[in-house]
Amino acid sequence: MPIPEFSLREAYGDASEKQTERYAALKEAFTQKFGRAPDFFSRAPGRVNIIGEHIDYHGYGVLPMSISPDIVCAIAVNHDKPVLRLSNIQDADYKDFTTAVDGVVIEGVDWHNYFLCGWKGIVEHCQLSTPCGMDVMLDGCVPRVCTKDRDRGP
Repeated sequence: MPIPEFSLREAYGDASEKQTERYAALKEAFTQKFGRAPDFFSRAPGRVNIIGEHIDYHGYGVLPMSISPDIVCAIAVNHDKPVLRLSNIQDADYKDFTTAVDGVVIEGVDWHNYFLCGWKGIVEHCQLSTPCGMDVMLDGCVPRVCTKDRDRGP
């Protein structure tokens, strides 16, 4: 299956100039962290459901649509080491994480688990018996929730 490629103008429209700076900063941070430039970038737009949350898997219709806040990953394949090395451009808020590519275990409530869920889904869907390692640096502008305060109420 071919992987679609988009220009920043196609993905961001009038905001593409600002995003060019963002991608350049992500590339620079990745290069400083891992000692080489990323092989490619991947983008996941934020999403809202117009008609209900959590009803789609019960057989009811939803109307999801993407929104401009997103997560961008700078990625390089690592054939030398079978590990995932995850880093976040906002490193003061998110600690680096490294794990073996086989037998990924998701425990607790940590930022890297969102990436690991996607990783496990791809490995299972593509039936990859020996996935290669990857170096990944993320940059997100999706609003976050403070998990330790979420149950306190307003």
